[in-house]
Amino acid sequence: MVTGPNNNTPVVQREKPDYQVDVVVVGGGPAGMTVAGDLARLGRSVAVLERWPTINPSSRAFATMARTLEMLDARGLADQLLAMSTTTPGVNLFTAIGFGDPVGDLSHIFGSETHSNRNAR
Repeated sequence: MVTGPNNNTPVVQREKPDYQVDVVVVGGGPAGMTVAGDLARLGRSVAVLERWPTINPSSRAFATMARTLEMLDARGLADQLLAMSTTTPGVNLFTAIGFGDPVGDLSHIFGSETHSNRNAR
């Protein structure tokens, strides 16, 4: 039995593919999928190799940065993302050692009207 890295879960044995592609992208994260999409739009055949067997149903990001939206907009994807998104007026980030102690003042990012002033002394 062949097992996956760091565990005893059996790895599914697959037959070798009998086709060729122009480019193999290793990793189906944001960078890998972006480059795969760009190459496909340029007419290249692309295969993406990803270690996880299914799509993660939840995001690991709590925000989409302006530059990310610019990159998505250049590919015609920003409007669709924004239509499905939820917006929030701001966030508070906390350290692991002291709940209630914000990491820093982010009002310059989110605007002073949305910043919590709980730590004003």
